[in-house]
Amino acid sequence: MNAIYLKRVAEQDIERTCEIFLDKDAWPYEESEAPDYNTLRGRVHGNLDSNSILNYLICAKNDENSVGLAFIWIPEKYQKEIEIGCTILPSHRKKGYGFMATKLLLQYGFEDMGAHRITAECNAQNTISTRILETIGFRREAVFIERLLWNGKWTDQIVYAILDREYFESIK
Repeated sequence: MNAIYLKRVAEQDIERTCEIFLDKDAWPYEESEAPDYNTLRGRVHGNLDSNSILNYLICAKNDENSVGLAFIWIPEKYQKEIEIGCTILPSHRKKGYGFMATKLLLQYGFEDMGAHRITAECNAQNTISTRILETIGFRREAVFIERLLWNGKWTDQIVYAILDREYFESIK
């Protein structure tokens, strides 16, 4: 049984979602600055009915507050491939929530959405994410050299992927 669940962001969740997006400590490996609050609020609100960006709060079953955010990006030209990602708030890290959230995103993507392929990208310095993805069964497919400007320096970005047959084989 999972200690977390994913809750699709709804109107009443916009404030909490914006709080997490704007928490710089929640995004230690991201290269870009968050937009101002009003711009961000507009984006989050605009995504509520989106078919291409699905935002989720990661919620611990024993905690009334969300512990992070998760995402599914569906390309405009959907060919049964999606991209996933998540972040866990610093005060909730090292509890396995990132691992569990990633597994839930895979389950939803493959079992409910019928995806054939799921990808995830991360900063090469983010060893926790790379370890989670590789442990779950993602394959390292590409390394983009010096793609991200992070902390004033160029760093690599790693692309991971897993196919539906690999996922279903792993859960047997």
